[in-house]
Amino acid sequence: MAQIIYTKTEQMLLDRVFHLDEMPTYELERLAETYDSKDIEELWVAVELGRHSSTDERTYTLHTYYSKPEFDYYGAEQIKG
Repeated sequence: MAQIIYTKTEQMLLDRVFHLDEMPTYELERLAETYDSKDIEELWVAVELGRHSSTDERTYTLHTYYSKPEFDYYGAEQIKG
């Protein structure tokens, strides 16, 4: 099995955001790129935990916001700004 090597930003995000390790790798890569972007001044994230209706397996959905969410349904936390 191949070993995944994370960038410093990806590892920081994994350490900081609960359940982010359950997300597909491409989601983590995209979030790290967004975090590192000089154009983004403020970033909020939340991982929504759910269940698949037919299999009852856990599902995880990443939500990103570029300012504090007006209605925070998923417990977003500010990670940049």
